[in-house]
Amino acid sequence: SRASARKAAVGQLLKCAENHPAGPTAPWAVAALAGRLEDDSACVREAAVKGLVKVSEKGNRQVVLAMACLIEEETAVTVKKAALMALTRLARRGDEEAVAPVLRVLERVQRHERGDFYAPDMSRMVNKHAVRALGTLAGRGNEAALRALHVRILDDLEPSVREAAARSVGNIA
Repeated sequence: SRASARKAAVGQLLKCAENHPAGPTAPWAVAALAGRLEDDSACVREAAVKGLVKVSEKGNRQVVLAMACLIEEETAVTVKKAALMALTRLARRGDEEAVAPVLRVLERVQRHERGDFYAPDMSRMVNKHAVRALGTLAGRGNEAALRALHVRILDDLEPSVREAAARSVGNIA
């Protein structure tokens, strides 16, 4: 299919970047992969997110902001999860532009669980990855992050999410 061909092209691009004289973090590779974030296929977007982790330097503003946007707007759970994981590798601790969308995801999870609205993209995996991301991204003593994590510890039905939240509190308390 066309989507699998585009996904394969992302893989080829990564191979080219690894062998490029400018090194694997060449700006052309970042730009090419960022262009695939708008692909109509979730598998291509996911491959692009994972590729951006490989070719981007920590703190790259454009990529951090692109991941933050994906976390909030993406409907495919696999892509949202990949963006959360990417954000933890690319953003610096205390980066509020990275923390804010993760907090909003956890707020949406909580509202979904209360029955305020239906959100099929708020799966348990997204919840767990958001909790982990918050523990990596939030600055020490971030009160909003600590509040969100305490809610997960007290109210989440999934033991693995409660455990991840407890660990994340330990990282930022």
